[in-house]
Amino acid sequence: MTLTAETYNFLKHKIVSLEYPPNSVINEASLVSELKIGRTPIREALQRLERDNLVVIMPRRGTFVTEISIGDLPQIFDNRILLESYIAKLAAQKGTPEQWDQMEAIIDGIMAKGDRATLEQLVEADRECHEIMFAAANQKYLQDTLIMLYAQTNRLWYAYTPKTSLMQLALDDHQAILAALRSKDSDLAGELIHDHIQKIRHEVQAVMLAELTS
Repeated sequence: MTLTAETYNFLKHKIVSLEYPPNSVINEASLVSELKIGRTPIREALQRLERDNLVVIMPRRGTFVTEISIGDLPQIFDNRILLESYIAKLAAQKGTPEQWDQMEAIIDGIMAKGDRATLEQLVEADRECHEIMFAAANQKYLQDTLIMLYAQTNRLWYAYTPKTSLMQLALDDHQAILAALRSKDSDLAGELIHDHIQKIRHEVQAVMLAELTS
């Protein structure tokens, strides 16, 4: 992995997990000191994060973490539903038993933790399950878009999951999705992913609206 990629992953995790909250400033000089690297990989990583819509770079003003807005939900979730339903169908056709074994191990591992699982562990398990499905579909030109859209949802997990039943819903859903993928039932896999993402959308939207009107 290149230094730019490592820096990108480091900053992306900080943003997605809300350690760098929306509208906060990302200071290049501070990162140079913290990471003990030059400015070039930091700037390249920030440019990539801007393409992911996770930061906005404003010349002569600085780099800022993008907001989480209820107005962004339709674009995030409409695109995820459209693309991931299609990807799930392809994954059911193309995926290997080894990939589904890997997904099953992730689901079993996180369920075994029960109430001891941290939010970060739960979110990471959900991300890994989706990315296994993305890889199984073998659509390299869509994969970056899918991962970018999922990162936007990841921020919503951290911001709103403690106020919803989302994580239990996600775990239950992934077991059913995995069964459809294993059995190569493309139509069912697509339907289940559609319903899974729609549930997340409704839960998050309800919490955001409640906060806006409180």
